[in-house]
Amino acid sequence: MIMRPEQMPIALPSKVEISGWTKNRPAPVDLLFKNGPVSETVGGTIGAGGSGKSFFLYQLALSMAGGCDLLNLGEMTSDKVTILTLEDSAEKLHRRLWNIIDHYQYHGEPWHWKSQECALENLTIYDGLGKEFAIENDFGAEWFYKICEGQRLVIVDTLSRAHGLDENKSNEIKRVFRRLETAAMASGAHIHFAHHNSKSARLFDNLEDSSGRGSSVIIDDSRWILNVRNMHSNEYGFDEHGNKIPESEKKLYCRAEITKNNEGPVSIIHWYKRPPKSGCLVPHNVVLCEKKEDKPEKKKGGSNGAI
Repeated sequence: MIMRPEQMPIALPSKVEISGWTKNRPAPVDLLFKNGPVSETVGGTIGAGGSGKSFFLYQLALSMAGGCDLLNLGEMTSDKVTILTLEDSAEKLHRRLWNIIDHYQYHGEPWHWKSQECALENLTIYDGLGKEFAIENDFGAEWFYKICEGQRLVIVDTLSRAHGLDENKSNEIKRVFRRLETAAMASGAHIHFAHHNSKSARLFDNLEDSSGRGSSVIIDDSRWILNVRNMHSNEYGFDEHGNKIPESEKKLYCRAEITKNNEGPVSIIHWYKRPPKSGCLVPHNVVLCEKKEDKPEKKKGGSNGAI
C-alpha cells in the first residue's frame, strides 16, 4: 500500500549515497515519447474549452495503451494508462473515444485491431463527475495513489475538479502538487493534468506557459507543459497540399506547442486538423505566411515540427 505523504519517510529530505556515482552509469532519462514528459513527474496540457486538449489527451492515452502513435509524437511502447475524468460524463467520453477509434480505423490511418485490443486491455477509466473526490484530503489521496500503481500514464481531467482548494493561493495549490508528486514518485507513473488557460490568455491570445488559470505554482511545479489552441483569425497559412487555408476552415486547425520541458527542447510546434464529424486530431502540416504574402514564410524551425 502506498503511504500518505505525512507517513512516508521521504517527506523530509534524506541523505543520498553518492559513493558509487563515479563508477556506475546513471539510468537514461525515461521519456514517455521523444521530447515528451518523464516518468515519476507531473505535467499538464493547457488550453481553452473546445481547443482540442481533451482529444489530444485521449488520443495520447490510446496511443500509449495501444502502442500505436496517433499524434505523430514518436515511437511508444504499449503500457498501462488510466484516465480520471472529472469534468465530462462517461457517456461523453465514450462518444469521444468512439469518434477517435472510428476515424483511425476506417480512414487508412496507423491503427489496427491489435492496437485496439491492446488499448482496451491497458486503458482504465474512472468516472468522477459528481463524486466526492478531492486529492487534498487523506481519503481522496489514498484512493488516487492506489489507482496510480502499475501505471505508465495517469491523466487527470481536469486539475480544477481534482481538489476543493483555491488555485489562486500558492500555499493551497502547492498541497495539491505535493500529492500529485507523491503519487508519481511512488508509482513511477507520469501524472498529467488537463487545465484551462486564464481569461486574460483567451482575451489577448497569450500562448505563454504562464497563461494557465490560477497560481504560477501550477506552471512552476510542473516538469512539462503543452499549450493547445485553435488557429487564430489573424494567422494565415497553407495546408499540407499547398492550398491556402480559408477563413471558414481555421477553426478546424489545432496548434500544440511544448512551452516547458525540463528534459528537452521547448517551442516545438505541431499542427492538427479536426474532421468536422469526429473532432479528433489528425496530424497535419501547416506552413504559416503573412497576410499580404501569397507564399509561406521562411522562419527558423518551421511550424510543423514533430513533438
